[in-house]
Amino acid sequence: ALLRPGRMDMHIHMSYCTPCAFKTLALNYLKLRTHPRFNEINNLLEEVKVSPAEVGEQLLRNEDADGALADLIHFLLEKKREDDEIKAKRLQEEQGEQEIDGPNV
Repeated sequence: ALLRPGRMDMHIHMSYCTPCAFKTLALNYLKLRTHPRFNEINNLLEEVKVSPAEVGEQLLRNEDADGALADLIHFLLEKKREDDEIKAKRLQEEQGEQEIDGPNV
């Protein structure tokens, strides 16, 4: 929808996927209330910013619960690696800019 008067009645904040949201998705898609891999996934969700839709997409790719969770962990680890590379590149660029500008006197 276009953002102009009369086109939007409300704005909805969509947050990144939390461990609580993941548990709801796992119950809805995989019929799981708990699983040994939930702790690893919860820890990764604390570090990686992904939308609930991205998590749901990963859970839908495999009908086997163990396979779906393994695929999700692989996806989250890959996303974390990409995020870490972006952060490292930004840091390197910032340090390069500081060297060019010289010390602040």
